[in-house]
Amino acid sequence: MQESEQQDIDKNEKNSSRKRKKPLKSTRRSKRQKKTDLTRSLKIRVYPNSSQKTLLKQWMGCARLVYNMKKE
Repeated sequence: MQESEQQDIDKNEKNSSRKRKKPLKSTRRSKRQKKTDLTRSLKIRVYPNSSQKTLLKQWMGCARLVYNMKKE
């Protein structure tokens, strides 16, 4: 059994050496340069109800406060 196993392994090695490896095709995405700064944006439209509006106002007020504190 060991001789037959060894023969199988030898056959597999020969077959693998005969096969040509296909060159990797580069995709359009990989060719595109990655941008280091933020230049993309997404514009969305939201329709909040009244409780959501008050919550958004609080968040924006907090964000504005933190921004102004950092700016000084």
